[in-house]
Amino acid sequence: MCLDVVLKRKEFLSRTKIEKHKKNSELKVGWKAVVIRKGKITPPHFYVTGESLSTGKWLNEKDFRRDAYFGETKIGTSWNTYKIGFHILATYKDAEQYGIAAHLRFSKVRLVKVYYKKAIAYGKQEGCYTVISKEMYIPRQTPFTSFGNKCKNRLE
Repeated sequence: MCLDVVLKRKEFLSRTKIEKHKKNSELKVGWKAVVIRKGKITPPHFYVTGESLSTGKWLNEKDFRRDAYFGETKIGTSWNTYKIGFHILATYKDAEQYGIAAHLRFSKVRLVKVYYKKAIAYGKQEGCYTVISKEMYIPRQTPFTSFGNKCKNRLE
């Protein structure tokens, strides 16, 4: 996952609405594309350490980087650079659209609802509004969905 377009925070927020956590306004709500393998949540690509994404605790993106990116702080091209972090789709609508645009609709990729704080970059990926964050939290009873289906509250 790489941003096609990097946007300034103000421009990003003028174009899309970010949902806040109901009890803690510092936390924001987003959606992450993942694969459910044997009841464990794993990133679909890029982070290929084999580590599963734990639920019920804050995750730091540095713990899931590929070897080639361990020492890096930025990623992108000469005209489109941004800080490395978790790519979190801004809204459920963006997440659904991303699944279609990235041809994930019929794969094993699912969407999980996540919380994040301290966004470090904003942009569009496959035409979908995306936030980059260093930390992400997946609730223990995380709602997840396959593309086009209603959310379920358990891992399959």
